[in-house]
Amino acid sequence: MDGYATVSSQPVKPEGGEDLVCRRDGTPTRLRCARCETGICPACLVRTPVGYKCAGCAGEREATGGRTRTGVLVASGVVVVALLIGVGLIRTSGRTPPDGVAVDTSTDEPADTEQPMIGEEARDGQLVFVVDDFGCEAKRPPTTGRLCMLRFHVTNGSSSPAALLGRFQYLVDPQSKTYGADDALTRAISENGNRSLAELNINPEVTVALTFVFDLPDAVEPMGAQFRGTGRSRIGVSVRLQRRA
Repeated sequence: MDGYATVSSQPVKPEGGEDLVCRRDGTPTRLRCARCETGICPACLVRTPVGYKCAGCAGEREATGGRTRTGVLVASGVVVVALLIGVGLIRTSGRTPPDGVAVDTSTDEPADTEQPMIGEEARDGQLVFVVDDFGCEAKRPPTTGRLCMLRFHVTNGSSSPAALLGRFQYLVDPQSKTYGADDALTRAISENGNRSLAELNINPEVTVALTFVFDLPDAVEPMGAQFRGTGRSRIGVSVRLQRRA
């Protein structure tokens, strides 16, 4: 009929003469999968960034893409774990690390210290201190606690008199808490000549041997002694209560 378009009921034949039908249900179509080029219809096509695809090709791409991303993540994780294990092995075995790998070489072992120890000189102001011996013993029951004795000698290394003040001489525990000497117990020590060491004047070039007694709780474990040369010294000098190996 003139003025009207004729609609054919036959399947559309693409170039080449073959009927193109949807691979899913045989519906005639003009669309092809962008990958495998089989027929697809609007009801089953899958829109992708590179064109329309059949469900099979679109699903394969997504699955492959997912495996690839997972593979990258797994591989990255394996590399990180391997590096961490390698660094751990280097730290524990003492081997030389490979180039580009930073290794923490610190250890928990105490480093040799320049702090004076038993038998070594420690100077503060006019006075030079040397710890000769240190020891503690438990009190007799039922009394609790311990008596610790610090034996040292002190020399006035200056050209003028110096004052040693007993209240500024301490024992120090690992938490840096200080403990002063017991004046009465210290006075009773025969080496001290039955005199108070609250303030002792020492002439130039004179050396005096002293014993300080400390009344401490059972739980206190002194690790050092802190001496101050005069009342004007605000810092003092510390001595570690152990002998250098």
